[in-house]
Amino acid sequence: MHNTEAGFSDTNIMIVDDALPNLRILSDMLSQHGYEVRGAADGHTALMAIRAEPPDLILLDVMMPDMNGYEVCRQLKQDERTRDVPVLFISALDDVRDRVKGFQVGAADYITKPFQIEEVLARVDTHLTLYRLQRQLKQALAREMELSEMRARFLMMASHDLRNPLTSIRLNSESLSLYGDRLSTEKKQEKFQQIEINIKRMISLLDDLLIVSRSEVGKLVFSPETVDLGAFCNEILADFQTTVGSAHEFQSAIDAGCKHAVVDQRLLHHILSNLLSNAIKYSPKGSIITFELTCSDDQAMFCIGDEGIGIPEATQRRLFEAFHRADNVGAIPGTGLGLTIVKQAVDLHGGAITVDTSKDVGTTVSVVLPTKLADAALKH
Repeated sequence: MHNTEAGFSDTNIMIVDDALPNLRILSDMLSQHGYEVRGAADGHTALMAIRAEPPDLILLDVMMPDMNGYEVCRQLKQDERTRDVPVLFISALDDVRDRVKGFQVGAADYITKPFQIEEVLARVDTHLTLYRLQRQLKQALAREMELSEMRARFLMMASHDLRNPLTSIRLNSESLSLYGDRLSTEKKQEKFQQIEINIKRMISLLDDLLIVSRSEVGKLVFSPETVDLGAFCNEILADFQTTVGSAHEFQSAIDAGCKHAVVDQRLLHHILSNLLSNAIKYSPKGSIITFELTCSDDQAMFCIGDEGIGIPEATQRRLFEAFHRADNVGAIPGTGLGLTIVKQAVDLHGGAITVDTSKDVGTTVSVVLPTKLADAALKH
């Protein structure tokens, strides 16, 4: 079983040999079996080419002028970019000491000349398979480390962000219990509202954590249904306006033609709620929050803008990573989950999200979602 059967399409192999007939034979043989092949006739040229574009495997002659194969291999193994690339020596030197030296400098295998074509192909296939599995293992280990770090960040964040609303609920409950008969109706109502707000905050946080957890294990469900987008958005805006009061001015423009759209109502609520919450949280009091909804035949665009602190350029590439927060948020509370959830929910819809932001000027987030079941289901 060789290249195409083993699944090595687009595999790049570098052959280094100062004997041009050997170089040509190996190149033709590997090309006929579907490999992409590059060649170099000396060690210096090979090192430059390999460092510029690391191959998937290297066939390397030992005896070459100026720089022999052992030195080439030694330098490759000292370079972080190329140390994992398997090197197979092909040499006329058949002494045990030569073989041992080859393995000591980092070679994965040692083939003697004159070589058999089938043997070379078999060894190439074997080491490419091992190299591919090694990369997959490294990726899996990196992913496991990432998940472990995420779990640690979750525990730290949960202990902090759940403690605050719990403390507020406890204090307000104790105040009502101990001094309820002395409090005015307005004061009682204020404390009940604080309890309700903090309960909602905890539920929202737990919902966010649940969504991220389900997404990480591939169990976040996409359940589209027909929704009146205009009414849906107006309801969310009304809820936020009630909660925020006069702290911010909301300016909305909702397309009257945005009626029937096939979306996941629960996920859309998370998208819009998180974007509005961020716009409010990272904007000064008295500033304007804008909300715009426009629709075409097969898609809807939601644009939410603020006059807030913006997102530094250095942070923008990690914008959708779980638990990551910009370095200019200061003491503003937050979990770093909002945009992660938004991105995951948008992706499940087969939609797109763009962020236009300037530090200390503001941010506008635009989300485009397909509004027909066939489009959404196909992209999902």
